Amino acid sequence: MTRMMNSATDALWPVFEALERDLKTSSKLYMDETVLARLDPGSGNTKT
Repeated sequence: MTRMMNSATDALWPVFEALERDLKTSSKLYMDETVLARLDPGSGNTKT
């Protein structure tokens, strides 16, 4: 499993670097701040 994760990291590293360069040179950064519901263990309900 570790070897597989290392291979995936090696394959995706150039993509990460390209995205990082793009973000650092951009004058604007957009984020999605959508609130999500999640389970509240023990209560049987959800919380935001």
